[in-house]
Amino acid sequence: MKFLLPATLAIVLATASAAPLSPRRFGQEQAVDLGDKLNAAGPFCQNFAGVAGTLGGGSPGTIVARADPCAKLRLADQIVATAKAHQCTAEGLKIMLDAAMDEVHAEHNFNPFTGALDIVCLDPTLPVTPELRGIPPLVDPRNNGPGGNGGLALVPAGAEAAAFKANAATNATLTAAKAAGTGPGSTKSVAEQLVDLGFTFIQGLNAVAPTPSAADGFDG
Repeated sequence: MKFLLPATLAIVLATASAAPLSPRRFGQEQAVDLGDKLNAAGPFCQNFAGVAGTLGGGSPGTIVARADPCAKLRLADQIVATAKAHQCTAEGLKIMLDAAMDEVHAEHNFNPFTGALDIVCLDPTLPVTPELRGIPPLVDPRNNGPGGNGGLALVPAGAEAAAFKANAATNATLTAAKAAGTGPGSTKSVAEQLVDLGFTFIQGLNAVAPTPSAADGFDG
């Protein structure tokens, strides 16, 4: 029996060498740290005790793979509405709005063992807060191998390059929105906004052609 473990280990190592895994980022997407962000608004809002914890505690559940992809947009709307309900000063509202923008921009998790497409909200009415409109979310960068090993779904051709381009654009949009105190605005869903950036690897997405202005770089 004392030789069983080394023999078993040798088999495992040989198998791993023959078919190396290509790990992906499943479970590595980080929830927006809303608790700390919203706590900073406390001194600038009335009757704010416990509010930050309640809102912040809801954030992780909005980006897990099983969550409704529109849930994080509704939470972002709730954050802004809460700031107004608690009569936050201009400084408090700015802090709350920045946190809400981070929630809109957060990447939604998906299970790379069951699919290779991002989960993004398709509802064009969300978020309803005007200041949050026009901020597309981050997507999975797909930078840890093509998949296909160890049960991982294959990454579609072109997805990695499209994700890199889209994430660079959405990061720039978020930075500009925070500086301006408002998003650029859009009548489209956040999923369609990603399509306009050239990213189409989205679950449930019907054929949505990019608008000429977004696809070609023209304003009109």
